[in-house]
Amino acid sequence: MLIKNSFEKINRELSALTRPSWVRSDLKVLAVSKKQPDEKVAEAIHLGQKNFGENHVQNLLKRCEKFRSVNWHLIGPLQSNKVKTVIGHVHCIHSVDRIKIAREISECAEKLGIVQKILLQVNVANED
Repeated sequence: MLIKNSFEKINRELSALTRPSWVRSDLKVLAVSKKQPDEKVAEAIHLGQKNFGENHVQNLLKRCEKFRSVNWHLIGPLQSNKVKTVIGHVHCIHSVDRIKIAREISECAEKLGIVQKILLQVNVANED
């Protein structure tokens, strides 16, 4: 399916879901760009997509540099040794699964004078 067709379908579905208490502009679509060529990312940006997710830090950093006009999200695991390279480059880190990583993010962001948005994963099922 072409990217344009996909976006049109998603927008139709979101419009159908909209309730009186919702504002369509408050709903955000996160396009996962992993394994997609830069040409497809550029096309999606041209069509108005503003939020993208990458699951590999190396690819994320390359795309942050190449496509600066959008919000980048890290949706994959973040290792301690890569915290410093990510902070300040991403809109949100979706994959914080350890308090140690959350502390490292906080310390690094504080040194840069920024607030880094994160989503903290909580294991409520006591699974390993």
